[in-house]
Amino acid sequence: MVKITVLSDNYSNAQCPEFLTEHGYSLYIEFQGLKILVDTGASDNFLKNAELLGLNISEIDFAVLSHGHRDHTGGLKHLISQTHCPIYLSENVFGKKFHSCRGDKGLRNIGTDLGLLEKYSNRFRVVSENCWINPGLALVGNKNFGFPQPYGNKFLTAEVEGEISPDDFSHELHLCIVTEDGLEIISPCSHGGFGNIVSACREFTGVENVLRYTGGLHIVESEQVAAEVASFLEVKSSLTPSAIINTSHCTCPEAMRLIAEKCKQHSIC
Repeated sequence: MVKITVLSDNYSNAQCPEFLTEHGYSLYIEFQGLKILVDTGASDNFLKNAELLGLNISEIDFAVLSHGHRDHTGGLKHLISQTHCPIYLSENVFGKKFHSCRGDKGLRNIGTDLGLLEKYSNRFRVVSENCWINPGLALVGNKNFGFPQPYGNKFLTAEVEGEISPDDFSHELHLCIVTEDGLEIISPCSHGGFGNIVSACREFTGVENVLRYTGGLHIVESEQVAAEVASFLEVKSSLTPSAIINTSHCTCPEAMRLIAEKCKQHSIC
């Protein structure tokens, strides 16, 4: 059994007003006796919310950073101070600055604190290729199978030694959990594109049946929302018609509304 608890997210819950929200994402996952943290959100909110839930972050067995954006790694210094566990992340986070040019604020730094990566280098388990990190647990990078990628990616760049180029999201990792009944995929931002991610996870794990897909779909507020949702639903229907989709964070409210409406109508989620 896989138990997933959201520790940090953009959206509040009216039934739990005491929990803190932010533009960030963090998950606490329990599987086969292991306690896993995926991402740290943008601040120490994940710690505060974990305490409210009676979860002790110092007891986690390991952490995974899904990619190098600050809304997923901004709480890293708090994680380091509270734990002694290994922290997995892609080798392609190191030495890169990440930016967003969405909106009217110009080019904004949205990257991970590279000083922390250098200062605490002994804490990190650097992933250079798809790998198994524990029985039933794999980390899988992006691979293009020809499925659409999010429109919002066009606003995101990577900088290496002063050279800025479109982000190719080679720094993004997805956590695959193999259960007796099938595959659970954790993809906090899905920059690689839902169809590509599902296909990559299936190919590496050898498991075809996807039970659940958890994470943001990176369908941001734009004139493309309806078209992106239609494309997502078409891909989902062809690849994983019975999979449950748990989405939030970088899936805008209108996209979530349309997905919920269509999924209910067509019984595909």
